[in-house]
Amino acid sequence: DVQLGLKWYNIACDRGDSSALMEMALLYTSNSTFPELYDLNLAELYAQRAANSGDAQSVHFYAKLLLKWGRLSEYRSSLQKCSTLKYPACMSEYALLLISGDHGQRVRIVKGLDLLREAADLNDPRALFEFG
Repeated sequence: DVQLGLKWYNIACDRGDSSALMEMALLYTSNSTFPELYDLNLAELYAQRAANSGDAQSVHFYAKLLLKWGRLSEYRSSLQKCSTLKYPACMSEYALLLISGDHGQRVRIVKGLDLLREAADLNDPRALFEFG
């Protein structure tokens, strides 16, 4: 039963469970699984709460949603915050953004390469591939 599942997820969300908050955000961004639940405002609310928990994976998740929604300045800011939390996937994504200058980011090749090297040292597959 969908309503029962939502009730349990909401209880976990009320307790600040970042995984539950991310799942709820995903649910509200998908209009294919349950089209009646598609609501980007609620999705952002849940994703923002997850990111505010300080969990690096949640901050990275929120950054990816911001990019998907075309909010580039907020995307860059969230990605930068996430990279300072030493989350390898986020570090490599932010490093590549610094190197490429995509999405309006000022190019900072040396800082990007240093961050990419740090992500590779943490065994991030994408960073390892870029250096490979």
